[in-house]
Amino acid sequence: MNTITLIPYLKCYSECGYSSSTLLKNFNLSSEQINKDVFIPSFLAGKIISTIELNTGINNIGIAAFISGDFKQVHPQIAAKLNKTQNLLDLILTLKSNRKLQGSHFDLQMKYEQGTLFIYHFSSIPKASNQYQQNEHLRTLSIIEMIKQRLGIYWKPEFLYMSATTSPPIEIISSTTSGKVYINQKYACIPVRIDLEQILNNHTINDIANKESALERLKLITRIFIESKDLSLPFISEMFGCSSRTLQRVLKNNGTNFREHIKAQKLEHAALLLKSNHPINLIASKISYNEPANFTRAFKAYFGVAPSTYNNIDQPL
Repeated sequence: MNTITLIPYLKCYSECGYSSSTLLKNFNLSSEQINKDVFIPSFLAGKIISTIELNTGINNIGIAAFISGDFKQVHPQIAAKLNKTQNLLDLILTLKSNRKLQGSHFDLQMKYEQGTLFIYHFSSIPKASNQYQQNEHLRTLSIIEMIKQRLGIYWKPEFLYMSATTSPPIEIISSTTSGKVYINQKYACIPVRIDLEQILNNHTINDIANKESALERLKLITRIFIESKDLSLPFISEMFGCSSRTLQRVLKNNGTNFREHIKAQKLEHAALLLKSNHPINLIASKISYNEPANFTRAFKAYFGVAPSTYNNIDQPL
């Protein structure tokens, strides 16, 4: 976890009249380290946050940190890149592509389905720890604020999904239009009702000259629309923000073509669904394989094992 993410918590601590430098010294850290790219174990960050919560007596320290943080919990390099984004899709892709600057403690996944962009966010911090819930509150409100910067200050999601098991504070509930927050979900999720025209508004590809960056961006976009029935070259090119010819050139420069790219991303998506214990027949249907047997053959050729045994082998994190 990057120490920069502790800044809003420490600011809140100082505003309550406590010495942040003294607190950090107890954990063999300094104020100078907090403002630099220093990575610490998530459990250590959790202890610091728990100590802040205990000393201040603030039950919802994640909410208080959000209010105090002025969004400085985002890494400066990420913040600079976010300022250059032109629409919601650019913003989310930039945040996803650069998430490792924050540390390995959180991730983002997106899916577009029937007019709604579902933004899933989750953490590798143990769910049983108090820090998990506090970070989820902070993360949820921060992402909502970022979305508002693209969709308008009065925008709110209709409802929210939270993976925390306890009832959310009023600040989370009031951030929705319906007042509905579904807890104890597998992942925290922010649904954004938006049409493709809004997503594409002023959309142009960033950093197309960077071969690795362009391919990574293309993979992220493809995954968002991977269950869509229309994964045509013109459709993905438009989402990518370039012409079909340019997209084909990006793929060729990376040693592949559009057909193979789509096939690979569908099978990678299938592997994720298998980890979530989706039935094989349903997975085949979701990625447009009419015959489960054809899906099984393609999956085995790609991963070296059949879908039915995939979850029995050790998978990289």
